[in-house]
Amino acid sequence: MSASLSDVQHQTIAAIVRAVGEGRGHCVIRLLDEFVQEADLAALFALREALHDARPSPGHRSRTVGSQ
Repeated sequence: MSASLSDVQHQTIAAIVRAVGEGRGHCVIRLLDEFVQEADLAALFALREALHDARPSPGHRSRTVGSQ
């Protein structure tokens, strides 16, 4: 992530990535609403990069509830 981001922005980006990974859509929406109010272009690119880096590799299959 970019060094020009505030600690709060770094923490919020980490929380968004965690919430996306855990499938907590309602939390993602709330966090994004707060994040974009103060985010500049660098912060938005940092979020994009963090989300991209957190994606599973193409061969990775995540387990969903009920799959066995």
